[in-house]
Amino acid sequence: MLTGWEPFPNGGSLTEVDIKVQLKASIKPPFDDGDSLSYFLSGKQQYDDLRRETHASPLILAVLFLPPKAEDWLTHSHEQLVLRKCAYWVSLRGAPPTDNHAGVTVKIPKNQVFDGTGLMKLMASISRREIPAYKAPTHRVSHGD
Repeated sequence: MLTGWEPFPNGGSLTEVDIKVQLKASIKPPFDDGDSLSYFLSGKQQYDDLRRETHASPLILAVLFLPPKAEDWLTHSHEQLVLRKCAYWVSLRGAPPTDNHAGVTVKIPKNQVFDGTGLMKLMASISRREIPAYKAPTHRVSHGD
């Protein structure tokens, strides 16, 4: 769980917000449709837990897409800690049910970067009582231009 305290940029009435995070990592390159990245979330139960609307604190899925070789993931020294690639988040709150017990392919918007700036925006919206919810991905139509 992550907790943030005011002041939030463009924040609302809440002075403290909590976000529960299910963090995953993958070395498999995601399919990129231009707007979102695809991630296979194993297990129906895990998907159902993330899409429930009964949590007191918002629950998000954050996926860190790592380079294929473990030695490229992380470097550190006394001056810096560098984690390569990027993490993105999605809320599955209110997402449609599935009958697939193996799991579900989740589309994660590329504009929802899981970093300091992204977390601050997310916490500010929660402080305004705007609970993140699932948004069905829009499908782009190619016009062959």
